[in-house]
Amino acid sequence: MSATITLKSRINSAKKYIDDNFNSMDDGTYSHFYIGRTLPWDDEYSPDISTSAEKEIYYSLFHRTFLKQIIKDDTIIAIKRFNWIVDTIYTRADYDSEYTDYKNWIHPENPFYIINSEGNVYKCINNGYDSPSTIEPTGQSMDYIFLGDNYVWKFMFDIKSEISDKFLTDMWIPTAYAYENKSSSQLDVESNAINGDISFIRVDNGGNKFTNAPTIEIRGDGTGATAVPIMIGESIDFIQISNAGSGYTYAEIHIFGNGFDAVCTAMISPPGGHGSNASYELGAYYIEVVSEIIGNEDGFAPITGTYRNAGIVKNTKDKDGLIKTDEKYNTLSIINIINSSGTFLTNELVIGEDSYTQGIVYFDPSGTDKDVQIYMIEGDFIDGERIHGQETGEVGEYNESSSIVNDTDIWSGELLYKENIIFITRREIQIEKFVFSIEF
Repeated sequence: MSATITLKSRINSAKKYIDDNFNSMDDGTYSHFYIGRTLPWDDEYSPDISTSAEKEIYYSLFHRTFLKQIIKDDTIIAIKRFNWIVDTIYTRADYDSEYTDYKNWIHPENPFYIINSEGNVYKCINNGYDSPSTIEPTGQSMDYIFLGDNYVWKFMFDIKSEISDKFLTDMWIPTAYAYENKSSSQLDVESNAINGDISFIRVDNGGNKFTNAPTIEIRGDGTGATAVPIMIGESIDFIQISNAGSGYTYAEIHIFGNGFDAVCTAMISPPGGHGSNASYELGAYYIEVVSEIIGNEDGFAPITGTYRNAGIVKNTKDKDGLIKTDEKYNTLSIINIINSSGTFLTNELVIGEDSYTQGIVYFDPSGTDKDVQIYMIEGDFIDGERIHGQETGEVGEYNESSSIVNDTDIWSGELLYKENIIFITRREIQIEKFVFSIEF
């Protein structure tokens, strides 16, 4: 028994994932980018492998410190990035093979599409029968681009600057599917695409004993396609398309001449024609999710400390069970400590003497009367109770009237994505940009 998930299904699943998780204005779902985990790794330069074990998921939720909302505009479907590199043999976009089998097509050494130095994306229609590409495709022609190295390319799209600035990376090319995100040239390509044209005829066997060039006849359910053979000696070297025609879903190549054994195959464009649906034609079954931490984020992002975990969480709730809709917030409580005997350590466990409430110290500014940042609090401190540091042995009294206890339910939320990273130290003047990729 053999089965497969179609390419269209994978892309639709990616689009639905965006709609289901990042479309808060329509369905009341609120997803946030988060950072967390101040505790060091055993090897700080080799983070633990991230898994979906329930214990690790709860741990990640528990250790969140700062959250920032992700909306639909922070997401896009994408394809892997392959730059045009001289003398590379690119793969021909042959649609007689299984069109959905992009796993085999997207090979790091021989991709079937590229982005050039101008930021234009092209699909390879003909690779000169597996010869190296020596001329970079350029321009935004609506027609096929024929180059002197025998390559034929199809311009697919360029990227609007606001989309490029946000989503184009060394690894990913954003592929706009919403009308408002498409460049004018992409819309032109789509409107000029020819359904069922024959852009290339592959010579499977050039035959022999042709003393004169044979006649090529294209028979199928479309119209208008014509071609002539280019000979080398008494064999067909390649087929030159005179008219690509339109409306073909199948086509047979018949060769009439005084030679024999020549076999050719018509390469018909995908449904809608080349360029009609870039996300489908190039296999955009990845999602990019982008978020940034800019400085202190209006006072919500800590400007001290380190973190080692980042990800996406949906529908975090407050302690009353209501979904938190804030654009940005943190999970740090400001605990006012008086009559302190010393300074608590970062990451130190502190426990209330009477309530047995416990939390983890994020930052202690030192002093005898101070506001200590604490997170991962379980329970409720009692006014006037002594709080003990479990490593230092330091003690201070909890002053309820000057404390601000965070209202986040630190156990709540659906973890959509998480990543263990090498520690990042926060600074007020820095920007940290995260690009998460999800494959369907």
